[in-house]
Amino acid sequence: MLQAGYMSRNDLNDRLMYVKESFENYFGQDPLKINIIIAQYKETNEEFIRDTWIGIGLLSVVSFISLGLIVVFGVAIMKELKKQSHFMSVLRKKQQTQLMNALIIQTITPTVACFSPCFFSWYQPIFGIDGGK
Repeated sequence: MLQAGYMSRNDLNDRLMYVKESFENYFGQDPLKINIIIAQYKETNEEFIRDTWIGIGLLSVVSFISLGLIVVFGVAIMKELKKQSHFMSVLRKKQQTQLMNALIIQTITPTVACFSPCFFSWYQPIFGIDGGK
């Protein structure tokens, strides 16, 4: 992962040591022994903060690109089905409509369930929102 590599390339031990005590208290695990990305927006040097912004920015770009691809391919499928609808029976059109509705719901649900918490956790410290544990 490009963004994870970028965020951890500088001062990895400093980042992990910053959260070590509280991480062990809250989660009972040593952050030095697990794969974790630390985003820090204050109480550190400018390079550290810059790296955090760049890393979170890269994560956001990758997330938006994947969401964009879902939309692009969904629209392409709908256009192709619409072109072929003239040659379909009424029953087949009804089945295709039901299938598209099911696929739209199956796409939106995990997208909202996966991306919303990620974006919230990435950006909540910027706005001073305490997410607790």
